[in-house]
Amino acid sequence: AVKLLKIGGILVYSTCTTTIAENEGIVAWALKTFPELKLISAKSKYNSLGMEKFPVAPGYTIDNLSPENSSKLLRFGPEGDTVGFFIASFKKS
Repeated sequence: AVKLLKIGGILVYSTCTTTIAENEGIVAWALKTFPELKLISAKSKYNSLGMEKFPVAPGYTIDNLSPENSSKLLRFGPEGDTVGFFIASFKKS
């Protein structure tokens, strides 16, 4: 998908799971593998908290994502009458 995405194009990655390996892990991999991708906020159209409210021990990160990048991600937990969803948005430069 990244190869087909034009410069300035938006790529949305979404899952219906709450596992870190399938969510933040893939985001971290994509940012490392494709330096032309930049994480942008997925919050503009949704009213939900990003990773800044996800429980992480002080001083630790999830898959080496910076707090700034983590705050751009969206999680919808199963307590919100869903099975849990995750959304990340990237822009190609």
